[in-house]
Formats: sequence, C-alpha cells, structure tokens
Amino acid sequence: MSKLILATFLTAILTAMAIVAQPPMSFAASSPATSPATNPAAVKSGFVPIPALYYTPETAVAAGGLFIYFFRNDDDPADAKPSQVKPLVILTEKKQLITSLLLSRRWNGGKDHASIFSRYRQYPDKFWGVGPRTTSAMEEDYATNIVMVEASWERATSFGWSVGPIAIQSAYKVTETAADGVVASGVLTGSDGARSGGLGMLLTRDSRDNLFAPMSGAFDSVRFIHYEYMNSSDRPFNEIQVDARRYLDVAEAQVFVLRLFAQGQIGDVPFRELASLGGPDRMRGYYEGRYRDKVAVIGEAEYRFPVWGRFRGAGFGSVGNVAKDLGQISKTPAKYSVGGGIRFVVDENERIAIRVDYGKTTESDGFYVQLNEAF
Repeated sequence: MSKLILATFLTAILTAMAIVAQPPMSFAASSPATSPATNPAAVKSGFVPIPALYYTPETAVAAGGLFIYFFRNDDDPADAKPSQVKPLVILTEKKQLITSLLLSRRWNGGKDHASIFSRYRQYPDKFWGVGPRTTSAMEEDYATNIVMVEASWERATSFGWSVGPIAIQSAYKVTETAADGVVASGVLTGSDGARSGGLGMLLTRDSRDNLFAPMSGAFDSVRFIHYEYMNSSDRPFNEIQVDARRYLDVAEAQVFVLRLFAQGQIGDVPFRELASLGGPDRMRGYYEGRYRDKVAVIGEAEYRFPVWGRFRGAGFGSVGNVAKDLGQISKTPAKYSVGGGIRFVVDENERIAIRVDYGKTTESDGFYVQLNEAF
C-alpha cells in the first residue's frame, strides 16, 4: 500500500515539475477579430473570463466563476493545440459547492503533454441502486464531500500513440443519507465513504484540429488503472476505460461526430465510482449516475452546424446500458436519449462556446447550459 501511495505522489510531483519547468515564453494576447492566417502571433495566447451561470438537472441553477488561459510555445504554429490553465468555482441552487483546477502543459512540438486535474465537491446527490433494472421509485437522496487529484504525463511514440503513467488519488465521505435508503443500510461498498489510490497507464491518439470544438480528426483514449484502498480491508479493483471519437467534416462548417465510450471494472468498487451513464457529457437527458454498474457501454452521434453569426446548432442521439459484466450488457433493454441545442461562440479563434442543450429519454429529460461541446 505504501509503495502505491508513494508512486502516486511521485507521479503527481514529476508531472507538476514537467508543467512548470519549461523555458519561459513570451505571449501576445489573442483577438477574435484577427485572422490567424494574417497574424499567427495573435493567437499564441488568450484569456477568456466567463461568468459561470448554468443549469443541469444535477445542480439546478448554478453560478460562479470560470476562466480559461491558453497559450502556445513561441515556435508552435498558430493552430497547435494549446496548453491550458482552467480554474472553476461554482455554487448551486441545490447547495452544492463545486471547485476544480486544470493545469495542462504541452511542449516539444506537442510530443509531450502533462496535466494535473483536481476537484473538490460538497454534493447533495441522488441514487437509484445498482444495475440496469432500477426504477424511478427507487430514487433516494444522499450527500457527499469529494476530493480528487489526477495527474498524467504522456509522450508521443513512433507508432502514433502517446503513452505515459496516470495516477489518481480520491476520497469521499457520505455526509447525509435517507433514513431507510440503501446507502444508509451499509450494504454497498463505500456506503459511508472510501479513500483509494490508483496507478496505471494512459494511451491516447489525437488528430483533432481543435481542443474545444473539433471540426475534423479523431481522438482515442485507453486507460488502465489499478486501485488500492487506504482505509479498509476491501479488495482492490481494476478499471479499464475506452473513449473513441470521430469528427467528420461533411460540409463547410458542418461536422458529424461519432463517439464510443466503454468502462469496465473488476473487484470491490465503491458505489460512487461505479461505471455510469447520464449527465451533461454522456447520454444527456438522464440524471448523472441514473444507472450504475461495473460495466457501461455508450454510443453517441451528434450533428453540428452553423446557424447565424456566432450561433451554432446541434442535434444528437445516444444509446447505452450498464451491466455487472460485459456478457450481460445486451441482456436488458438498452437506454436511449435524443435532443438538440444551440451554441454561442465566445472566442472564434479557439472555438470556445457556451452550450445550451435539451435531452429527452423514455423516463426523464434534462436541460443543460454548459461550456464547450459534450465531446
């Protein structure tokens, strides 16, 4: 156990060193009115402050502050993927506190990429049980305090994939439960909380033309993580996650996007960490975590198109399911969602946009106001 904790800590420290130890650079502020073709230096860096006012079924009305600072090396082309600093602080109508910080650093012509993502949440939430057959009547309220730090460092290889270590430290404590609920009964792994550390490998392949709203290219990610508990006698668990996306430029300023997401777990998984579907990024229309189990498979398609000026539109559909193992994924009826939305571009050079979506399922719907595309 101590070796895993030490390895995780060292990975985080080395990643932080990789982020901050690069040679100093000078930047020019970006301007949406400047053409990258005529003035490449104009898009070397930029600062986008965004008053965060949004809505999701999980949070209701949420407000706070967010900004994105992006930058590129002096010798990078104007269209190179940027490094990012992205802090976020949110308070919600449901008395939730959500904070996060992303530090993402690219160098060596984009061949090296290191990132640290940290998150803290005080989060009243909902739980319906485990498995694909849970019903709306099984809904119960509970609340948790959650902290998580994820660090990764990847280097490009000659066979087209970037490879490197990933380390995760996470902990949550259940602070409130329904008196007669499943969470309060203690039958679930992690019913009162869990602390775990994970160490694994991350492989990615990224040919997207833009990080925030790609119009062409592909993104593939595979990660395997072994988790150990730090405060219980429960067995460790393993997790593999696959995320494959294709961006097809079907016409001028129009793109058709396909995504396959799969997550599988083996071992004693805390109930909050189980593979799930729902939320603003996967199968919009379902509450985030509406269905949970050790395996989740989701397929999504989205068509994005220009509307007028800085406004863009989108239509999307999703199908997915959860199960206790991959062999059971087709044994129960799949879940479906459809919907559409509008985007307002706040930075035309980087394609940073505010997204408004509505998703509908056979049992629920969801209205979402978020930053940037779902995938």
